[in-house]
Amino acid sequence: MPLTVAHLHATLKSRLPQFSDRLFGQAGDTFVGGWEEYLFDTPHGWWTTSNHEFPDRGHSSQPARAMKACIEKATHSIDIVTMDEPTGDFRKNVEDGLIALAMSGRPVTVRFLLGRQAGGPNLHTWMMLKQLADRIRQAEPRASRLNVYLAQFRWESASWNHAKLIAIDGGVLITGGHNMWDSHYLARNPVFDISMRFDGGIARGGHRFADALWNFVRANNRRPLAGATYSNHLNPDLEIDESAPPPRSESFEAVAADASPAADASNRFPALWVASPGWGVYTDPRVLEGAMMIALVEGLKQAKQSCKMSLQDLGSPHMSAVDFKTWRPRDYPFDLIGCGGSWFILPLIDNFAEFLHRNASATLEIILSAPTDGAHGYGHGVKLQTILNLLSQRMNAQFQTSKNDALKILNERVFLKTIAFSDGREAWRDGAKKDNHAKFWILDDKICHVGSDNCYPYVQGIGQAALQEFGVIGEFPPSVTDMVMEGYYNHASRHGVRTDAKLADLTW
Repeated sequence: MPLTVAHLHATLKSRLPQFSDRLFGQAGDTFVGGWEEYLFDTPHGWWTTSNHEFPDRGHSSQPARAMKACIEKATHSIDIVTMDEPTGDFRKNVEDGLIALAMSGRPVTVRFLLGRQAGGPNLHTWMMLKQLADRIRQAEPRASRLNVYLAQFRWESASWNHAKLIAIDGGVLITGGHNMWDSHYLARNPVFDISMRFDGGIARGGHRFADALWNFVRANNRRPLAGATYSNHLNPDLEIDESAPPPRSESFEAVAADASPAADASNRFPALWVASPGWGVYTDPRVLEGAMMIALVEGLKQAKQSCKMSLQDLGSPHMSAVDFKTWRPRDYPFDLIGCGGSWFILPLIDNFAEFLHRNASATLEIILSAPTDGAHGYGHGVKLQTILNLLSQRMNAQFQTSKNDALKILNERVFLKTIAFSDGREAWRDGAKKDNHAKFWILDDKICHVGSDNCYPYVQGIGQAALQEFGVIGEFPPSVTDMVMEGYYNHASRHGVRTDAKLADLTW
């Protein structure tokens, strides 16, 4: 079968027939413009800068500024879905966009949903809205028609939203890996990450994903009173109550179909929006499998030339020997395999091995966080030698590949790297290692994913979580592929530090 978005869409419809337009959907009119307005990487444009020249601030304001620029142009509907409370310049830019809407007098409804990680205190959504109301009041709008709903969302202690998206008027979508955390992205020792803007009908997927989360909020708003899911509402008169938004009208979908900018038809491309259900939200019927991983595994089956990835990690956080021996996965959507104290998604590792076995000249490149001592702790302690060892094990298990043959494949066609800069240093000036939080992959330089869904299982200590996720898979035309590769990925590849395989690392 050809490697196309249409084929991946057909695969998802076959695997998840009851979840078309609920966990995934296709749009044929997707558009991506120029680098500055559509490609948001952090730290932006600094790949060729040596460590000693890198500033503590002012290096990565582009994602936050892009959010404001899109928000302030809305005409009727905005969904903002992210994890935890926005801070610093992220929060200021989002609020500045909302204040501009209040000043415009346009009747816009904003649904702002915050996933709250287990273990932390509840977020002060009422206070966040009060602070926004104070800023709007100071701006003295003539006749605001802005409604803002703000909610914290979590199911029990095991599932919360991890997606990061802004969907506007069914025609503009920003999504990727960026949390709205100033200290992680805009300050000293920034996290490496990527998000993108997509225009066209693909944005309706962001609204539909948000619909499912808000359905959960409506059903569980303050139940019990001290629970982890609750909503507040700021009305045009700047009064705050405890309501959740009513179900969204589907009528705006037809209005929004022509919302994307005019462009040459050759610059448009088919795309999929893909979501992961987590636990507790998609219960009618219940589903566990995530659309992104299904599509990635199927894409690897069809790819012939290359798989290039920029990821936070491939394995779960490293466990102690006792925990690793006793822990067993529960209710997880994919089979897992353990190696070196961490857990991995078995169908992904197996299809890496099958991809390399089937295509004698194909290459696999993965750029990861430093395993330990990262500036913000994104690495999981998974040694790159462990990943190489596991990959060789699965080559042998599936295709009886010998150790020597596996070693040859690993050193000639597999490139595992950690983030560095032009001087080759993996650490910042203070010695902290560089963190990667991207969830980016591209197959055969054509089928590309940008989103929030990681390629490792969520195992924390001996506990486990399943999160709600969102992303876009596009069948990029050459112009978009060139922008993404030259503006982001090739820099990461060129400056990454590779780990080679040694025969002694293959312990099976």
